[in-house]
Amino acid sequence: MIIRGTFRLLCHPAQYAELASRPDLLEPAVEETLRHEAPGSNGMLRRITADVEISVGTVPADSVVLPNLFAADHDPEVFEDPLRFDIHRFAGASPTPHLAFGHGPHYCLGANLARMELQEAFRALVTRLPGLSAQEDLAAVRWSDGAFVYRPVRLRVKAG
Repeated sequence: MIIRGTFRLLCHPAQYAELASRPDLLEPAVEETLRHEAPGSNGMLRRITADVEISVGTVPADSVVLPNLFAADHDPEVFEDPLRFDIHRFAGASPTPHLAFGHGPHYCLGANLARMELQEAFRALVTRLPGLSAQEDLAAVRWSDGAFVYRPVRLRVKAG
């Protein structure tokens, strides 16, 4: 998530610069990164314990499903302009409505640690390298395709 969050911030240089000048935006920036980037890649299989009605029919109890958290966290009924990355989206919001760490009994036990790690990593990044920018065309960055975590294979940057 650190490299994916860095990639996303570098795609939005004005937001990176604002984060460097306003560390009070670190928490909402991390929440937006979690919502926008969805930790992991393919999610985890879940067994349905009761019939569930969805728009295309019924998913019967005992079915195994693979929830798409990326789709859930980009639902236009929940998030205004869901494809837009905006470090202000969760400023003052508590709790945040994204599902990056799951929900209910499947909520990630490491969520608070992951949040703290991202906040401190981004704090160090924007404090030590406020002029950081991409050294290559971000649209050309190659992404992994075989690992559990979807991430850039390499991200070339330069300090400004």
